[in-house]
Amino acid sequence: MSYPKQIDADAVLASGLELLEANPFPEISLRAVAARLGVKAPSLYRYFPDKAALERAILGAVHGLLHERLAEAAAGKDGEEGFRAITLAYLEFARERSQLYFFLTERSAEPDTSTEGKELWRFLLSWVGRLSGDADDTDHAVAVWSFLHGFASLEHAGRFGKSGPRGGFDRGLEALIESMRGGRVLADGAAARGAVTS
Repeated sequence: MSYPKQIDADAVLASGLELLEANPFPEISLRAVAARLGVKAPSLYRYFPDKAALERAILGAVHGLLHERLAEAAAGKDGEEGFRAITLAYLEFARERSQLYFFLTERSAEPDTSTEGKELWRFLLSWVGRLSGDADDTDHAVAVWSFLHGFASLEHAGRFGKSGPRGGFDRGLEALIESMRGGRVLADGAAARGAVTS
């Protein structure tokens, strides 16, 4: 007598992540994940009732993996040294686990509402705050995130050409760090310029 294969939510999620990393453009569906596990799709419904639920879980898991990588890079470091380590670790994650990274940032149709996503955001915000002196410096945190994602996306797409990005990443990072160091001065200056031109 044969018994059904034993699975749980963690096994289903792990299979979804493996599916993403194993194929260039995998179909993330309960059926595809079930086939990878050697079971029928209805066996997964008790854990993930539909594709959207599975995608949300995958998004949370990838956010968790990225957060873990950044935290490891920053461990034992402080201030600017830790911040630089975080930015390099972000790019390394996007390069080494590109299938997961671009599912997270571009391919998933699901909005991110995960606890892991919020924790990752708070982590970035806290490190930006260490440099700018503003614990809730959303403007600079968005600028840093946009810069890192833009660089990762252009690099992944081969848009830098044969010469590569050269010192572009370093220059952009230095500009962001300088802005964070003197953020209040820059904001006051921008406001003054706006008053003059209006």
